Amino acid sequence: MLEFTLGVLASIIAAVVLMLIPSVRSKFLPFWLLWHQSKDFANLYRSGVLAIHLERNRTNPIDLISSTKSEFVYVGVVPNVDDLKKWCCDCFESLLSSGKNVTLVFWEVNNISDQLLDNLALYYMMSSDHMRKSLHDAWKTVLDFKESLPEHCNKHFKLRYHNRILTDSVFLIDTDTTKNESGCQGRIHLDQKLFGLGKSHATVIKLQQVLNPDSFYDRVLNSFRMLIEQSTAYSESAPANKANAADAKRRAAD
Repeated sequence: MLEFTLGVLASIIAAVVLMLIPSVRSKFLPFWLLWHQSKDFANLYRSGVLAIHLERNRTNPIDLISSTKSEFVYVGVVPNVDDLKKWCCDCFESLLSSGKNVTLVFWEVNNISDQLLDNLALYYMMSSDHMRKSLHDAWKTVLDFKESLPEHCNKHFKLRYHNRILTDSVFLIDTDTTKNESGCQGRIHLDQKLFGLGKSHATVIKLQQVLNPDSFYDRVLNSFRMLIEQSTAYSESAPANKANAADAKRRAAD
C-alpha cells in the first residue's frame, strides 16, 4: 500500500513539474541562451579568436601594423598596391628605423604559370591582365621602397616570393615564439576570401596567441609558416628578378 501511495504521489509531482516547465522555460530562456553563448565565446577565446569582421573596411591595417613590437610579416598572393604604398610610407619606415623586422611574401609574376594566374584571377574576380599588372606594380613599389632605405633599415627589410595556391592573406605580428618569451604576444590578422566575391567581401578574423597548442591561432600560424619556409628569398641578381624589376620600371615610365 505504501509503495502504491508513493507511486501516486510521484506521478502527481511529475505532472505538476511538467505543467510548470513551459512557464519556467519562458522566464529563464534569456539566461539559458546567455549561458550557451558564453560557452561559445569561451571556446572562441580558447581558440585564439578575438573578433570576426564581415566588413573589411571595419578594420584598420595601419594601426595593426604600427603596433608591431618585434616583427611584422605579410603573406599573400598580390597585395593591393594603394594599400602597399600606405604601409610603406606610414608604417614600414618607422618600424625599420627602430630595428624591427618587416617581411613581405607574395607572388613574383615571372615565377607563376599563366594557368595558375588565370585561375586565381577568376577566384578574386579580377582579369588576368589586371592581376599581372598589380603584381608588377606591387614589386615596383616594394623595390623602390627598399632602394630608398638607408643600410641600417635595409637589413631588416626582407622580400620573399612563392608560387603556391593561396586564396587568403595574413598579417603575422610578433609571432616568433622566442621573442614572445620577452613579453610580446603574437597576433594574426587573417583575411579570408570566398570564390567569386572579390577582395572587398573578404572576412577578417583577428587572432591572438593562446596557450592551447591545438588552437585556431596555432593552426593558422603553422600553415603560413610552412608556406614561408617553401618561399624563396628575393635576389635582385637573379635573371628573372632583374627582368621583372626592369620591366616594372619600364611600365611605370610608360
